[in-house]
Amino acid sequence: MARSNAGTTCLSWLMLLIGGVSLFACVFLPPWLELRALRQVHAAARRQIADLEVRLARTTRQIEHMQSDPAYLERLARKEFGIETPGVEIIPVETRENTTDQSASSSSSTPRVELATVLERAMRTNPLVSVFVLEQTRPIVMAMSGVLLIVALVLLNRRRAK
Repeated sequence: MARSNAGTTCLSWLMLLIGGVSLFACVFLPPWLELRALRQVHAAARRQIADLEVRLARTTRQIEHMQSDPAYLERLARKEFGIETPGVEIIPVETRENTTDQSASSSSSTPRVELATVLERAMRTNPLVSVFVLEQTRPIVMAMSGVLLIVALVLLNRRRAK
């Protein structure tokens, strides 16, 4: 008889633990995954802002040069429009400025991280997570967890009543 009571008590505590953990996962896992996804979106936005600030500074410097330096304006006219100065032979040279402009424009056009994509990736990497997150299975798991908790509490109270 004592062995039966100890087994029932152990089973009740195990049911209480499993029900509590699964209910906890159903309640807190979806918002946590959403928070992680939003942090990734935020980080991507910060990187894009930093890239745009660099481009803005570069463009501002170029505008200042155009307004204050006639030699720069002449060089720019020769480079962009192919205007030749009399008696000067033009030798085309690729500069670092061209390569950084290309990399800046390609990095600023990187696709934004979407919230749904991050959630799908998390569910693909951890299939068990999808049980607690998907709208089709989440209510079922929550109901089963609630029933498990109630049964465990009833069994524990019955044990104490005896």
